[in-house]
Amino acid sequence: FINPQGLAEAGIDQNGIFKEFIQEVIRQAFDPSFNLFRVTENRTLYPSPISDRTENYLYLFNFIGKILGKAVYEQIVLDIELAPFFLRHLISRKNLNYSCFDDLMFLDRDLYNNLNFIKHYDDDVSSLALTYSIDEDVLGELVTYDIIPCGRHINVTNDDKIVYIHRMSIYRTYTRIKNQIKAFTEGFKTLMKPEWINMFSVPELQQLISGESSDIDLEDLKSNIVYQGGYHRTHPVIKWLWQILEQDFSREERALFLRFVTSSSRAPLLGFRSLNPPFTIRCLESSEHEEEGDTLGRIFRNMISINRTSSERLPSSSTCFNLLKLPSYKTRRILLDKLRYAIQANAGFELS
Repeated sequence: FINPQGLAEAGIDQNGIFKEFIQEVIRQAFDPSFNLFRVTENRTLYPSPISDRTENYLYLFNFIGKILGKAVYEQIVLDIELAPFFLRHLISRKNLNYSCFDDLMFLDRDLYNNLNFIKHYDDDVSSLALTYSIDEDVLGELVTYDIIPCGRHINVTNDDKIVYIHRMSIYRTYTRIKNQIKAFTEGFKTLMKPEWINMFSVPELQQLISGESSDIDLEDLKSNIVYQGGYHRTHPVIKWLWQILEQDFSREERALFLRFVTSSSRAPLLGFRSLNPPFTIRCLESSEHEEEGDTLGRIFRNMISINRTSSERLPSSSTCFNLLKLPSYKTRRILLDKLRYAIQANAGFELS
């Protein structure tokens, strides 16, 4: 792997660098400033209607679909949430009770309210001078799109206003971005077989992609920690660490801490017991290749390694092994400052 500076990525890949690569590609690809995706009012992502202005946009959507499929296949949890009307197209099994009109509430609230007004309008709808077309601002230019063939020349009446609402809803949630959806879906299903995906509902598929969006369960994490290098659950530094995570860190900082160690800001789908290798905290100076077991020599070396650790050093990590290498700091305040700096540095494998 090559980093953005053109240098070989530090570290030997044992899925850690690979996970970081997948997550970074997804993060940049779904960034709205890249013009491939937009954000709905409830902060979910869907293909941008003007992404067709981007060169090779269908190739890019196909590629991103493959990357997302690979992430789901490898159980790599991602920090993205996709719009339900977009996710729905990844599932071949159709929900007969689904109405795309309901999704408009989150995609375009003004349009949703207008269509809802038309739906309950008791007077003659033709007086509103509506046609089967919509005007959209495309990079500062007002463009008229037909939602059915020659729609701008067809007036809406009381007899067909429900058809108009349905057609407009389909246009905004699918027709306008159908090419992007098709390319993305084909890429995704290259890695994920349709029969696998069809077992899940839309919310379940979202959970497969991004895990739980709730705060990290620290009690679950505590119960599944492995300590090395002389650390144990009653060691002062470990006690300080849990106090800092619980009392000093915000929810966002806890997510950064988890990302710093595991390369993912969200907990594993099946909890921390399923993390492989397990989440491990080791004294920074402990040997990378020390023998297993509580031998007298190992205990003696652990005591020495803790005593010689410098308070000037930052915590570091090996995301390949879900390993936090933590110096034995002299005070809680030093630990707080060093840990906060480390998780916010975003230096990946280069931090030491």
